[in-house]
Amino acid sequence: MRSPRTESFADFVSFLVMAVLQKTIWTCWFQGRDQAPEVVRKCIASWETKNPQWDFRCLDAGSIERYVNLGKHVDLSSQTITAASLSDILRLLLLHEYGGVWVDATTYCHMPLDDWLPLATSSGFFAFSKPAEDRELASWFLAAHVGSALLDKWVARTIAYWRGRRSTRDYFWLHHLFGELCATDPDANRLWQKTPRISADGPHSVQNVGMYKEYDLHKDEVDWTAPVFKLTHRVEADRLGGTTLVGRLLGVNGEPSAVLDLPVPSGNQANRKFGILSVATENLGDHIQILAGEALMRRAGFEPSFLVDRDNGIAHPPPAPPNERVGILLNGWFKTNPAEWPPHQSYDPIYLGFHIRLFQSPSLVAPAAIEYYSKHGPIGCRDNYTLALLKSYGLDAFLSHCLTLTFTRRTHDPENQDKIFVVSRDKRILDYLPSSLGDYEFISHYSGEHDFLRNKARAEELLEKYRKHAKLIVTTLLHCALPAIAMGIPVVVFYPLNDELGRRSDRERLSSLAAMVRIHELNEVSLVDWSGTTIDIGSLKLALIDQFFSMAERWGSAAPPRIEGIAPSSTLPPILDSNPYRYLDDPERLGRLAKTGSPDRERWGALSSYKADWSMRGEITARFIPDGARILEIGTGTGAFRRMVMDRCHYSGADLSPLDQQTLVLNLENDPIPPGDWDAIVLLGVIEYLHDPLQALTKVSAAARMVILSYCVPRNVEDPASRRARGWVNELTERDLISHLALSRLSLKVIEPVNSSDDFDQKLFVFERAPFPRRVRHLIDHVRNYFAKHSKIA
Repeated sequence: MRSPRTESFADFVSFLVMAVLQKTIWTCWFQGRDQAPEVVRKCIASWETKNPQWDFRCLDAGSIERYVNLGKHVDLSSQTITAASLSDILRLLLLHEYGGVWVDATTYCHMPLDDWLPLATSSGFFAFSKPAEDRELASWFLAAHVGSALLDKWVARTIAYWRGRRSTRDYFWLHHLFGELCATDPDANRLWQKTPRISADGPHSVQNVGMYKEYDLHKDEVDWTAPVFKLTHRVEADRLGGTTLVGRLLGVNGEPSAVLDLPVPSGNQANRKFGILSVATENLGDHIQILAGEALMRRAGFEPSFLVDRDNGIAHPPPAPPNERVGILLNGWFKTNPAEWPPHQSYDPIYLGFHIRLFQSPSLVAPAAIEYYSKHGPIGCRDNYTLALLKSYGLDAFLSHCLTLTFTRRTHDPENQDKIFVVSRDKRILDYLPSSLGDYEFISHYSGEHDFLRNKARAEELLEKYRKHAKLIVTTLLHCALPAIAMGIPVVVFYPLNDELGRRSDRERLSSLAAMVRIHELNEVSLVDWSGTTIDIGSLKLALIDQFFSMAERWGSAAPPRIEGIAPSSTLPPILDSNPYRYLDDPERLGRLAKTGSPDRERWGALSSYKADWSMRGEITARFIPDGARILEIGTGTGAFRRMVMDRCHYSGADLSPLDQQTLVLNLENDPIPPGDWDAIVLLGVIEYLHDPLQALTKVSAAARMVILSYCVPRNVEDPASRRARGWVNELTERDLISHLALSRLSLKVIEPVNSSDDFDQKLFVFERAPFPRRVRHLIDHVRNYFAKHSKIA
């Protein structure tokens, strides 16, 4: 039992972490959980049973587009994507947008999340590590905060991977993208190294021991301390039972697997009409709110078929047969023409993101309006002011916030997201901005014309511009700040310059925004953090979407966008030893590394990348190492050379991706040589993989009295294709190698052949530092003696 102090500390850490980790558990079974095999249904139930304080959501082909726009990133009519690959994309998009936990439908919850996950997500991200040597993490359980930099980078790579790609032959493409991310992005690698490590071996132990093995005979071989267990739905039902490991774990009965065909949905609103608001205003903020509402309706499968003038047409009968109820989403505010309020009785409205500006629109609380709200409530209010106002009339109202908060988060693209936008109606804001802010572009959301469709198009273009290019947005406008927050763009918000009446109204309509970010007065520029504020609104966004779908049930069931055209799992090659595909040798992967000039961390972190016959060059090298020498080997690998000399020398090893704890981590192209009085530095099988070998050799030659290296000298430098196929990234010639080290006063003493092939000759080169001339040696000895004498006097 934990001591009270320990328990209190753990609870405190749990509180801090879960305060930012959305307590939502996501999973997916495309056919629907009721159509899932018994093993899947048992796994799904385990998460609900053991985590009652968490919001568990099992998505299917008909509910995915409610939460993420998969269709924006993949096209199943032209791309061959399996259900497994599609769910790989889905899990990252869900966590990127809302945060929380993703679990595969075949993952069993063994321990409640609150018992172990808070500490595991201390870096803002968590996954079980190293399920295989070529995979840094397992993707069947992921946890992330909204705004996790590591997740954001992974999502960006995932979307880029499928952009324009028709298919993949890599079964573990998602895992390998993560490995490449950590190999090529030092910041991502640093974040992953900070993530607490829990091995995937424990969760895999039931499968590894054998799901059908007798429980009593094999229970001690399972790691029962694992918080989760990864299983599979591909089971032989007649072999399941209460005496097997999986049978005892799940309590399965061995029911036959359900049919996995996707069910065809039906809706009952095919003949119903829906209207969408239009406005005759130059304020693009109104159009941005309409765009948000329209997108939300389409998520639910409700397609607007006509426009309704917000100010001058909403009290008129809609273009529909008499007595037919027409659906309409009323968000934003309604400030002009009191004769056009309340809406016509033929409308069946949903109020969500509704705002009242009382001093301009007193008709919005006239008796007829109050009666209308009472009949068509509840009223989702955009801000706290409107909520308090409507509640003072005894109405059923709640704080929904603005629908613009449902815009999707953008993906990480720092190369293009490099611009600062200052967005306001009033250019006087520019007089308050410090010169240290740098270059910026001023944008007004007031177009100067009143054509609805042209202004709507302008609003769409602006939103896309912010999404693609904004590094920071400085604004006085509510409907610039809110969409930016929804998209994950850093913002700095100021109250606009206004008179007393306008200032009071600004505080009313910005009241909910003020609860999210600090809104500065323009005379407070010295207090501003000009890097901007980015906040997690995942839970708020999720609540808004849920509120809409709940309220939209009054319109009847729709046929929402569905995921169709998923490729069969047989599209991907089976995971067999006979499968010729090897990810580490994939030319596409090697090309991406070459393009970025990145070291191949994944290759050298995999034991299978090392060959037994490479020890030959180590045996040759050992003959040139005198007893008692201080040696640094760069590229330790499996430690073959270390074992040959460690009993008679002072050995230290370094490698890009060490295979053991005693080897230092070193990227030779970027990192300094470890300090030490090195008699010899040894590099075996290293030079071929350096993008800038001469720069690296300059560092090496300055740090040791002897350099011993192997190198596969190209026979034809004009034809690098064969070298690229081997993963080698340069065509350094033998002459350039020798002459470059000679510039560092290293003389070539020996060249020993190692082996040859059609396109290279591997040789071992031994270089020693040339002695100083006698006159220079006398001068060095004189300087040494001088400093030794004076240091003793001191």
